[in-house]
Amino acid sequence: MAEQPQKQTTPKRRAGWSVFLVAPGWVGVLLAKLATFVSPDAVAYLAPFGLLFPVSLLLLTTGMAVQLLHGRWRGSVLPLLLLWWVAPEIIRTWGGWSMPEHASVPASETSRELSLLTWNVRQFDRYDWLGGERVKTQILSEIESMNADVVCLQEAYLRTGFLTRPELWAAAGVSTWHRNFGSPVNPSDHFGLVTLSRHPIVGKREIWFENDPGNACIITDIVVAGQDTLRVLNVHLSSNRFESSDLDAVRRGPDAEERARLWGRLKSSWEKRADQARLLAQEVESSPYPVILAGDFNDGPVSYAATQFRGELHDAFSAAGAGIGATYIGKLPMLRIDHILYEAPLIATEFETMQARLSDHRAVRAAFRW
Repeated sequence: MAEQPQKQTTPKRRAGWSVFLVAPGWVGVLLAKLATFVSPDAVAYLAPFGLLFPVSLLLLTTGMAVQLLHGRWRGSVLPLLLLWWVAPEIIRTWGGWSMPEHASVPASETSRELSLLTWNVRQFDRYDWLGGERVKTQILSEIESMNADVVCLQEAYLRTGFLTRPELWAAAGVSTWHRNFGSPVNPSDHFGLVTLSRHPIVGKREIWFENDPGNACIITDIVVAGQDTLRVLNVHLSSNRFESSDLDAVRRGPDAEERARLWGRLKSSWEKRADQARLLAQEVESSPYPVILAGDFNDGPVSYAATQFRGELHDAFSAAGAGIGATYIGKLPMLRIDHILYEAPLIATEFETMQARLSDHRAVRAAFRW
C-alpha cells in the first residue's frame, strides 16, 4: 500500500491559534470604545469593557503580532483599522504618547510654571486601616516632600485631637486653602475636599452632586505671578461603595443574589458618575479661565465619565506620564482612576505617580508650563 504523503504545516497554519487572542481582544476593544460615548444610563453593560481595555488591547496586539510574523496579513486588516480608531484610548491608557499640542517647549523669561498634586488620602487613615497615627504622619511627610504649588486632597479629615489645620498647612507649606467640610447630608462633618495653594485664591465655589450628596467638586480660582488666573476643579466622583461583604463575595465567588447586588452597585455608580461628569464638563466649557481638573474620578481613562472632558481638556498622564500609571491600590490592579486634566495654554511637562502605599490611592503630581 502506497504511503500517504504527510501534510505540511505551513507558517500560516501554525499561527491559526492566534484567532483565540485576536477575536476576544477585537470584541473587547470595540466594546470599550463604544463605552466611551454610550452613556451607562442607556447601556450599562458596556461600562465594564472600559475597565478591561488594557487586557483586551494586550490580547488583540499579541494575536496580531503572531499573525503578522507568520504572514497572515489579511486577517490583520480589520484589527489594524480598529487600533487606528481607538488610538485616543491607547494614548490615554499608556502614558507618554505626547500629542503635537503637548510638545515640550523650552522655558523663557516670560514663561510661568505650576506643579499640582492630587491625592485621595482616605481620611489620613483615621480608622487605622494601615497603621493609624504612623500612616497619618507619613502622608503629611509625603505631601511636604512633593513641594507642590497646589495640593488637591479628597477624603480629607481634620479635627482637633486628630489633625489640625496648622499641621496640614505646615506639611503643604501654605496657609491659603479652600475646603468644603460638611455636606447637605451632614453639615457638621469634618470630612471633605481640600485645595491648598501657594498662590493667592481669588474665588471659591462648591458643587454638591444632587444624585450623591456625599460627593462634590470645589472650584478654586488662583492668581499666578500676579496676573494669570487659573481655575482649579478638585473633584471626587461617586465610588462603587462596596462593603466588606461584597468583597468577600467576590473572593469566594458570588451567588445569584450577591451578583445582582454587586451589579446594582456598579450600575448605580456608573450612572451617577456619568451625570456628574456631564455637569462638570459644562463648568469647564463655561470657565473664563484656563482649567485644571484633578481628583478621584473612580473611573478609568477609557470610560464615559472621563470622555466627557476630551473635547476641552488634555490628560497630563498621556502627555508626560509613563506606563499604565495605576493609582488604585486594591483588589483590582492596573486601574488609573485618579486624573489630572488641563486646558491650553498650559503644557504638561512632568507627570509622576507616587509609589507610597499610604491610602487606597496613590498620589499623582504634574508640572505645567505656559
